[in-house]
Amino acid sequence: MKPTLRLLLFSLLLTSYSVNAQSDYISIYLDKNELECTRKTDAKSIAKIRLSTERNVLDSVYVYYLDGNIKSKGTYLKYVRGIKHGEMTHYYKNGTLAKKETYNKGVLIVEEVEYYPNGQLKLIKMHPFNSKNVEIKNAWNKEGKQTVLDGKGVLDYISWDGIHTAKGKVKNGNKVGEWIGKNNLLSFTYTEKYDAHGKLMSGVSIKNQKEFTYFQLTEEPKHEKGKYHVYRSIAHVIKYPREAKNGEVKGKVYTRMYISEKGDAYNFKVVEGIGPRCDKEAFRVISLVFKDANMIPAKTRGVAFESVYIFPLSFKVGLE
Repeated sequence: MKPTLRLLLFSLLLTSYSVNAQSDYISIYLDKNELECTRKTDAKSIAKIRLSTERNVLDSVYVYYLDGNIKSKGTYLKYVRGIKHGEMTHYYKNGTLAKKETYNKGVLIVEEVEYYPNGQLKLIKMHPFNSKNVEIKNAWNKEGKQTVLDGKGVLDYISWDGIHTAKGKVKNGNKVGEWIGKNNLLSFTYTEKYDAHGKLMSGVSIKNQKEFTYFQLTEEPKHEKGKYHVYRSIAHVIKYPREAKNGEVKGKVYTRMYISEKGDAYNFKVVEGIGPRCDKEAFRVISLVFKDANMIPAKTRGVAFESVYIFPLSFKVGLE
């Protein structure tokens, strides 16, 4: 599909949404992992968020460096659920544009473009609509020399925020052969191998002299005993508040918790509710079921890291 057609399709997807210009902003501190933190001493940036209470109106989010300069901005279908929708832009500390990307209901689509601090192009990737594939189209080094042309060449990459590095061959827009890289935020290096079609075959990360073998780039956090165990545990303890049930209050309550790199669940919170009684019950149930649970933490390239876990609870007819 041609890029212009992809952009046209995406513009049609956005036509039913607008940005809320009425409600006030709330401010929160974000730590190095861009998770909400309560202590200013732990903060690496500040987010200003305008949450919409209207249907078909997007949430707006602006993130600032501690010195007050803009770091990123964009819109979400639901910020509390992390569903990005629309264009997201990121900026260097000097204020110049670092990266542009576009989302449709949390999925990257069309072009993803990165720049050097002097405004020079760094990298162009394509995200075909309704596809999980990522195509590396063009790349330039900091001297301005093009190293990947029309999906072929060698990429030697440092992300705009300095967190990720990667180096390897590109063919037909895909990573091929051996790639090496580093995650500076989590302090590990990695080596991974791709087949001729860009499929990850295997990888090995090294952190603190320990090796971690992986076969997928990312893994979501999950309960050690599986989702069915969680559902059964919830079914045993959840109670539909009588006042809410009689008033036909129903729907999903979205709860949030943090999962540490060791698998501990903490900082429970209702982030999107349907009413005070159901919200209170949801908080009680989630705290009870997950507080002492053995969770498998989220992983990137086999290395565990602290993450946000969103868990919805449904209140509906038939629930006692």
